[in-house]
Amino acid sequence: EQQQRDSHRMLESIKLTKAHKLEQKSSLETKLSNLRFRNAEFRTELARANKQLSLSHRELLEAKSRSEASRKATNRFDAKLKRAIGVARVLGAYQNKIESAMIALNETEARLNFFKGRVMGKLNAAMVRRDETKHRHCLLLKAIHTNQQKE
Repeated sequence: EQQQRDSHRMLESIKLTKAHKLEQKSSLETKLSNLRFRNAEFRTELARANKQLSLSHRELLEAKSRSEASRKATNRFDAKLKRAIGVARVLGAYQNKIESAMIALNETEARLNFFKGRVMGKLNAAMVRRDETKHRHCLLLKAIHTNQQKE
């Protein structure tokens, strides 16, 4: 009977241990299932994040490309603008030179007109003297001719 009780206790102990082990196994399987599920969720999230990272990286490369193209266009525009400013400065300098030359030409024209006026006055005086001299010459010739006829 003692042996039977011991066997029975042992059997109960083994049943308890087995039930406990089954509970542990079930608990571990549940935890494993939960971990696998979470692992699958993490993998899905990782795949989504990788896809998003890839899209963002592509957008970044496109933005860099556009940025470089716009920087090149800006540099070309800047160079053209600087050339235009240089031309405007040169034109301004030439404009000043042209204005100075025009002032000098106007002064020269005024002096020439003054000299022309003086020369025209002298010419008119000379023509008047010439005409007077011709008239006197005619009068002298007539007087000589008249004197010769009287003689």
